[in-house]
Amino acid sequence: MRVIVFALVAVVTTFVTSVEPGYAQNRRFCTERSIWSWGFPNCAYDTFEQCRASASGTGAYCTSNSWYVEPKKPAKATKKRTRG
Repeated sequence: MRVIVFALVAVVTTFVTSVEPGYAQNRRFCTERSIWSWGFPNCAYDTFEQCRASASGTGAYCTSNSWYVEPKKPAKATKKRTRG
């Protein structure tokens, strides 16, 4: 029983430490591997050039991130005009 619990803890720890933070996935471009290679897209690039440089020589290719959400810009404060 101890071996099973230890193995389960080891597997969970491996998955938790290998996950990237959520903010790193909200970028415009991703590197992806072919369907026959194992791995998830890495959407950590703001420009296509950054993505291409990272994918160069690895067998990966670059795509646009279909889940990309443009960050919201703060609304400008407007002054109320009063008649005096």
